[in-house]
Amino acid sequence: MDKTFEEKLKEVKEGINLEEYVHDEEWVIRMAVAEEGYGLDILINDTREEVVQEAAKSKISLGIDITTFANSESPFIRAAVAAKGYELETLINDEDWIVRLEVAKQGYKLDVFIKDENPYVRAAVARQGYGLDILVDDPDSIVRAAVADQGYGLETLINNETP
Repeated sequence: MDKTFEEKLKEVKEGINLEEYVHDEEWVIRMAVAEEGYGLDILINDTREEVVQEAAKSKISLGIDITTFANSESPFIRAAVAAKGYELETLINDEDWIVRLEVAKQGYKLDVFIKDENPYVRAAVARQGYGLDILVDDPDSIVRAAVADQGYGLETLINNETP
């Protein structure tokens, strides 16, 4: 009898039948296998981006191939490298905002990101309490909300036309 999704996931979390589940048809199961650190050389080439990203995170956590991943074609893998605090100097000028966001979340050279083209990156800067005097006047409401969350400029922001 075939196992249910829940049964498979439970087995993966218990480290049972990982060699079987590394090839499971359900990508969430394969991603769980990657989270367990098993079959990473197989899963790093998976067809599903989420599985590849999880395999990369596991490899990075183990200290494997960090530099290689910093040069990956996948922005999700490069973001995973940045999220672990590696290769920040390389990734600070990445073309993809998802990667720059993770670099900013690390608190690395926040002054570079105050004028980033992407509001989510600028909001990450504000959430760390950096550059609030500049970001309080940001044209994007996402950034101004992040400034308000820090308790800065509330007297100005309370009269803002954006809800």
